[in-house]
Amino acid sequence: MKVQLSDAAKQAIRDVAPLIDQDKWAKIYTLFHEWAYINDQHSLKSFEIGQITKFFEKECDIDILSQLKIIPRRFHIADQDIIEFVIPDHIEMIDDSAFRNCHRLSKLVIPTSIQSIGTETFYGCNDLEYIEYKGTMEQWNLISKDYKWWTRGKIWDTRIVKCSDGDVEYD
Repeated sequence: MKVQLSDAAKQAIRDVAPLIDQDKWAKIYTLFHEWAYINDQHSLKSFEIGQITKFFEKECDIDILSQLKIIPRRFHIADQDIIEFVIPDHIEMIDDSAFRNCHRLSKLVIPTSIQSIGTETFYGCNDLEYIEYKGTMEQWNLISKDYKWWTRGKIWDTRIVKCSDGDVEYD
């Protein structure tokens, strides 16, 4: 059974390759295929970056996110384990659907290094009542945001970004 990787997952593996001793690659390859089968046995069509990240963190003690400047598309799609997430300070972009359908995500902290947020990044994050932003409201407003960057599926909900000097509300 062949595991197909998304483009973001392939790039992440290329980025961390220099960090891994060559003698470990055969073991990693075997472990990954076993892990892939156990964790996604009903659909091995494509492995997304979030799944690759979990594998490398658990089995290889390598933090892929520390090697990236963006949180890739579909990074934590439908991840029911994620309840709280603090985006590292070196991240510059949150790509489309990065946290899509993470229904249990209730706390998210965004650093001032973020320059853009993609479309439907937080779609379906129904427990996410507000986002904590480490900068000011003025800094927040300078971030490029797709017009559907935070849709919760309920258009009447007010969404709040808590900045260091006040709150920004979206209806």
